[in-house]
Amino acid sequence: MTVHNMFRKALPDATPAEKTKFENIVTKALGDVFANYLIDDVLRDMISIYQSHFSESDLNRILTFYSSAVGQKDLREMPAMYAELLRVSDARLQPQIEEAMKNVGEHIQEMVDAEGGKSK
Repeated sequence: MTVHNMFRKALPDATPAEKTKFENIVTKALGDVFANYLIDDVLRDMISIYQSHFSESDLNRILTFYSSAVGQKDLREMPAMYAELLRVSDARLQPQIEEAMKNVGEHIQEMVDAEGGKSK
C-alpha cells in the first residue's frame, strides 16, 4: 500500500490544507531518504552491478569508446536525445493514457453508483 493510499484511507474527506500538509510531509521524508544515500554508497552499489554485467575487458572497451570523439559526442547528445524520446513517446502514448484514465474513471463511477444503490 502506498503512502498516498494510506492517507486517502485514513482521511477520505481531506481538506486541501490537509492534502498540502501531507504532500509536504512526504516530500520531506523522501528528501531525508535520498539525503542519506551518499555518493559513496551509490558508487559502491554501481560497481557491484557493473561487475555482475561486464567483464574487465568489456569495461575497458566502454572506456575506450567514451574516450573517443564519437563517445564524447554520445555523452553530449544523450540528454537531448532522451528528452526528444520522452516527447515522442509521450505524444504517442498520450491518447492511450487518456483512454485508460477514462475507462478507470468509468469503472470507479460504476462502483460508486453500485454502492449508492446498496444504501437505498
